[in-house]
Amino acid sequence: MRPQLTRSPTIDIFGAFVRQLEGWIAIADLVALLREVDVEENAARSAVLRLTEKGLLEGESRDGRAGYKLTERGVRILEEGDRRMFIRMEPPSVEDGWVLVAFSLPQNRSSDRHRLRSRLAWLGFGSLNGGLWIAPHRTKERAKGLVRDLELEPHVDMFTAHHDEFDGEAALIDRCWDLDGLRESYAAIVEVLSRVRSEWEGIDPMSNSRKAFADYVRVLYQWRQLAFSDPGLPRELLPPAWEGFVAVELYGSLRLDLGAAAKDYVLSVTGTLPSKAHTITS
Repeated sequence: MRPQLTRSPTIDIFGAFVRQLEGWIAIADLVALLREVDVEENAARSAVLRLTEKGLLEGESRDGRAGYKLTERGVRILEEGDRRMFIRMEPPSVEDGWVLVAFSLPQNRSSDRHRLRSRLAWLGFGSLNGGLWIAPHRTKERAKGLVRDLELEPHVDMFTAHHDEFDGEAALIDRCWDLDGLRESYAAIVEVLSRVRSEWEGIDPMSNSRKAFADYVRVLYQWRQLAFSDPGLPRELLPPAWEGFVAVELYGSLRLDLGAAAKDYVLSVTGTLPSKAHTITS
């Protein structure tokens, strides 16, 4: 049973493959690739339009073919996403401390307030209260970049802190993050990734690069939904037998096993390689 995609994985395809194709892809080729993960043409074109409206893509024709390329903003956002999607970081230590972000914006800046909160959550921050957010200390530089990017420096203060316990640091975690919900999400994705892993047991992905591409994109898509909700908390503060560790191992092994075949299929669709892989049935 294939994992169901509730939204288009267009950004996953751009992040994993299109950046290696000079950041540009013909719309016809993108539609063909998205069809492999059950995204119809109208939905594919709508997803591209949304990314264009957000300033991540822009239209550009090459050699008479209509297509889209990543903007500078799109590249920056994907690079930030790489830190959560692809770079395996060891959990920080409690001794490293925390970064606090405090902000207060006028009532007429409600849209900026919403953007700041959304982006802080995207970085893994949890809310102590409406205008005070917390994350492991190593998130500090990325938070600074976020504030500069949003041009909100006059309205934001940032602090490095250590927790003086009353109820204990575990109680702080419970207040700021939904670990029970995150644990359930990890358990669910372990089930999905284990099923994909078993389907490829003893099979060379290069023998079916078309299916390898589809499974690879679904794995990336599923992981992205979860990676940005995990704050990357210190190991000491996580529950015993944390399902996230199992999920990371499965995710890493599937990316390693399927990645080359998936790329081979993309290159065949875009015309960079002979098209024989394109004819392999799933």
